[in-house]
Amino acid sequence: MFGKKVIHVVDDRVDWSAGARGALWGPVIAISTFGEITMTSVNTMVDNVKTEIGTGRKMDILRIADHGNRDGLELGDDWITAVNFATYAPKLGELRSYFNNNGIAHFLNCLVGNNTGLLHQFAVTWNVTIYGGTGLTNGFRMNGGEWVSVTPGGVITQNVSWPD
Repeated sequence: MFGKKVIHVVDDRVDWSAGARGALWGPVIAISTFGEITMTSVNTMVDNVKTEIGTGRKMDILRIADHGNRDGLELGDDWITAVNFATYAPKLGELRSYFNNNGIAHFLNCLVGNNTGLLHQFAVTWNVTIYGGTGLTNGFRMNGGEWVSVTPGGVITQNVSWPD
């Protein structure tokens, strides 16, 4: 990963709505990731990423850690699904020009890799390949399923490796 601009975004708040096992997910990831950016919503995620990158710079990897399931994913307090994606697309779209030509986004939101339709919406919005896990995931390269990638053109690849 030497030389690559990697942005780690995490909702570092305790979240009891995720149950006892998931409640401390954000704080644990925040403690184990150096230089992460925090978020509490789609708006703060986008604004904080843009501030971190700065004017005229680009990122290679956007790695996002929050909760998820087969239906959708959290970005802070916002729950995003394939059905309501259009509500968040304008704000999310602000990040499109902040990715390098071969940039990627990697969701560490549990089970979201099962929802390739949602991942495809992110891929089209950002014009990058999106990665998500089909099992329970964490920031320590663990995934109880497999990693899936979805390109802006809709190509879905199963059982890919952790994106560096």
